[in-house]
Amino acid sequence: MLNGKFDAQEVDTLINLLYANGICYLIGDGSSTDEDIDTVDPVQLIQQLAACSYPIVECASISLFILHPELAPAV
Repeated sequence: MLNGKFDAQEVDTLINLLYANGICYLIGDGSSTDEDIDTVDPVQLIQQLAACSYPIVECASISLFILHPELAPAV
């Protein structure tokens, strides 16, 4: 069991956003609402990933930066 609490809908939203950016190894539970992926600010995405208390989603930022090095300035 995980030590921290997490919002399953937020985790699912982040997984959907990661999937849209080529990170396809995570599977969500389908609880998130459809969010317009093109309108998500890269800085906001990075902040949400860093603040996520679900470790595998938080660590997916590594994969995101490998696939999209152009996001590094947003850090």
